[in-house]
Amino acid sequence: YGDKVPKTYMGKFFTLGWMFIGMFFVGLFAGSITSSLIKEGDNASLAQGGIDLGDLRTLLSLKIGASFATAQRALEEQVPGAEATMYGSQAECLQALAEGEIDVALEDAWQAEY
Repeated sequence: YGDKVPKTYMGKFFTLGWMFIGMFFVGLFAGSITSSLIKEGDNASLAQGGIDLGDLRTLLSLKIGASFATAQRALEEQVPGAEATMYGSQAECLQALAEGEIDVALEDAWQAEY
């Protein structure tokens, strides 16, 4: 059939390495395409209603709620003085936002999108 197959151990080792290198570069290419498609827009720091979340003074004046301990910890580490009320679930956090108990619901971007 004309297929060329490595016969020596050195040829087989080289072929195996070549396949892994090829998979690495295909994965790298697919990952870069994917990340460019889901990249956040320029207005990512603006919340609904035009609140500028990039301004620390604005963040410190808002009542913030979170349903994920990781998000709460990240906020408190990155914005000294900011506090987030922890809710047991995402639904409870969003209900508190709807009822006006909090001004901002801190969520993961991918979960908030869906």
